Amino acid sequence: MTNNKLGKHLRKFYDVCLVFVHIFLFPLTKPAMWFIISTEIGESVNAMKMKIGEIFAIGIMALTMFAFSACGNRHTVETNNVTEPIYIAAVEITPPIQEVAVAIEPVILMQEAQAAKINLFKNIEKIHPYCTPTEECEEKYGHVPPPRYLIALTFDDGPSRFTEYILAVLEKHGARATFCVIGNRVESRAEIVQRTVAGGSEVIGHSWNHANLALQNEYTIRNQLRNTSDAIEAAIGSPPPPIFRAPYGSVNARVRSISYDMGYAILNWTIDTQDWRIRDAQHIYNHIMQHARHGSIVLLHDIFESTAVAMELVVPALIQSGFELVTASELIEYIYGTMEPGIEYRGLRPGERGRKE
Repeated sequence: MTNNKLGKHLRKFYDVCLVFVHIFLFPLTKPAMWFIISTEIGESVNAMKMKIGEIFAIGIMALTMFAFSACGNRHTVETNNVTEPIYIAAVEITPPIQEVAVAIEPVILMQEAQAAKINLFKNIEKIHPYCTPTEECEEKYGHVPPPRYLIALTFDDGPSRFTEYILAVLEKHGARATFCVIGNRVESRAEIVQRTVAGGSEVIGHSWNHANLALQNEYTIRNQLRNTSDAIEAAIGSPPPPIFRAPYGSVNARVRSISYDMGYAILNWTIDTQDWRIRDAQHIYNHIMQHARHGSIVLLHDIFESTAVAMELVVPALIQSGFELVTASELIEYIYGTMEPGIEYRGLRPGERGRKE
């Protein structure tokens, strides 16, 4: 039945194209048509005109169908290489809301997630890139995979009023993370920085005012790193770990050379949640759980309310899935055995293996 209807519609469309050819195209191409027709021996004029009209009609049909097909297949590809936005130093661009005093009930978020039919707790075999059980791993890889499944959540551009909310979630679940702070924000929020370290998380530099280090001269780069490190040390009473994250992940040979000279490693990331662009807690949760692997370093920002709320889902879900949430320094030293100055660490991508493994 469907084929018969389709055939009727095509026939009608063909007839319309044929009429269009005879009414509009033939008068425009009349000299050429009559030349072709007059050279054909044994063909009547009307028959020849009909054949030419059919050819034109079929051509118009083909072009029309091709055009519709091309329009229907257009799509947008979202690149994974989107860089972070430029933030104005010491300005929080989140909408004004009440300061977080009491943690949002996780039960409400869990119910919402379940209502959306989201699988909160994936099986560890599906997340971890290695095989199980141990016998299969020994046969396939020749050694046993590491007994710990590590992942590092990292938060840029704080401290902010949402940082304490994230810290409360981490403390509740016994998890740790890395906070990459803007130097000129540390002194005014020293208590948040102190609480971060007291809870087992780490604080590292993210430049003094979110400058693109790859565009700066040597003097400026050194000041950006040194001043931020000094501000952190003044707040917590001890030097921060010898690693920093460059704003936008923008690193070049000059930055690496200065980092090596100053004794700093460079922290990059494996998973970019793009939480600065898509301010939606459910999206952040879905993205992390879809891409989480052993050795992943996750890029987040603790200046957005949506990111803070998402942690109520992300942290317990990762733990339930078998992950241990650690600092970036812990993850790097566990996987690579050491943390060397001037080296840029991105974590493990699927299929990659660190020296320790």
